Amino acid sequence: ALFSQRFLIRSMQLVGAKSGFIQKPFLARSLYYGVLAGLFASAGLYGLLRFANNKIEDLSALQEMDKIFILFISLLLIGALIGFASTYRAIRKYLKLSLDELY
Repeated sequence: ALFSQRFLIRSMQLVGAKSGFIQKPFLARSLYYGVLAGLFASAGLYGLLRFANNKIEDLSALQEMDKIFILFISLLLIGALIGFASTYRAIRKYLKLSLDELY
């Protein structure tokens, strides 16, 4: 998404937009997508866990719900962190490029 909008980023720079102003919508969108990916991963893992509990009796006795909850929260945070970090790195790269390097 950033590659396709690299000329928009350059245009924003040319009209005087600060780098923080340019980065903010991209970073917000990446956080949203990261949390959404974490939610999907948690839902898939929860569904798999429920399926396994129905197929294997007494499996739920081995599970600790507080650790599973920590795992779900960790998936959300890791998804948001990876999305934010990768977008931040990419946007910084495009902010530093000259016009000739964009092509």
